[in-house]
Amino acid sequence: MAIRPIARKSSPPLSSLPSKAASFSPRAPAACSPSTPSPRTWLPSCRRTPLERAARYTSSPVNSVILVNGPGGQGRVVLDALQASGRHVTGVLDDILQPGATVLGADVLGPVSSWKRRLDAGYELVVVTGNPALRRDLAEDILAAGGLLARVVHPSATVSRHASLGRGVIILAGSVVGPDATIGDYALLNANCAVDHDCVLGSGVTFGPGVTLAGVVTVGDSAFIGAGATIMPGVTIGENAVVGAGSVVIRPVPAGATVAGNPARPLAGRSA
Repeated sequence: MAIRPIARKSSPPLSSLPSKAASFSPRAPAACSPSTPSPRTWLPSCRRTPLERAARYTSSPVNSVILVNGPGGQGRVVLDALQASGRHVTGVLDDILQPGATVLGADVLGPVSSWKRRLDAGYELVVVTGNPALRRDLAEDILAAGGLLARVVHPSATVSRHASLGRGVIILAGSVVGPDATIGDYALLNANCAVDHDCVLGSGVTFGPGVTLAGVVTVGDSAFIGAGATIMPGVTIGENAVVGAGSVVIRPVPAGATVAGNPARPLAGRSA
């Protein structure tokens, strides 16, 4: 019996095949749909860039800001945060550098006292000194004279949409502020700080880099918390108190006291 060869269908020439590149039609990304209206109009309805997140807290009708007391290390860090967030920095006021000098590309305009001459131009001012009491006093003088204080939030900081920020607050790179936390006027959080839920910071509070507050911590006006310190849940730090760098605070700190160590204890001769 003869075996019949299997008939094979001939393949079409390559030139007649449809091109994948020509036939592929990428699907357009879905547009962000508006969310349910909220009383807080700044809440994003879809994902935003770090710059857009920072703008929720720093946007204002005034785009130009002047850094007061800005050429030192702290001032340059804040200036860098302003530039990173897209704010236009008109210049820097300082009592050491002479007008015409520059700081990270920003011109020195004159001494700190010349801020009074900048009010009529409508500039926002950023008070940068690391001394909590001095920053608070100068900020209050500016507000009393009718001036404007800018908020500074670095684009890499994460601030809960449910947190509350006061006037002139500065939050630097990598810091996190949790839900229902309250950051008082003129407070300064240096890089990589963590303020957890329901914490309350008074006016003029200053944190060094890497400070961690567990939940429900209260920090009084003009207190200073040193770099890397940890405050345990529910602890109260009194106004004008000082917590040493790297300390672990497990019990309340009286107003005006200075504590340090793990666990933190009052330093002899430095309590109020």
